[in-house]
Amino acid sequence: MDFGQNPIIIHWQGRPKGDREWGIYSSRDDSYRCFLAGKINWSSVELFQLNDQTTNTLPSAVLIVPESKVTCIDGKAIVGEVLLSDVG
Repeated sequence: MDFGQNPIIIHWQGRPKGDREWGIYSSRDDSYRCFLAGKINWSSVELFQLNDQTTNTLPSAVLIVPESKVTCIDGKAIVGEVLLSDVG
């Protein structure tokens, strides 16, 4: 499956490996950030789920977003259009 150039992968980080929060992985620079809050414009997102019958790793379902559609402001991840109300 082709996810385009430099996709951002968003998933729910569950226990036991850490606190429950959103994890955001950037394929461009192989970096990972965690957020407790976010805002998503669903028209910018593609959903992807691994086959549970053949995969037993976590996460098995993720949101995939073009890098150009993700902005981080004041510790909050914004996917899609950034509004004035999003800026502290």
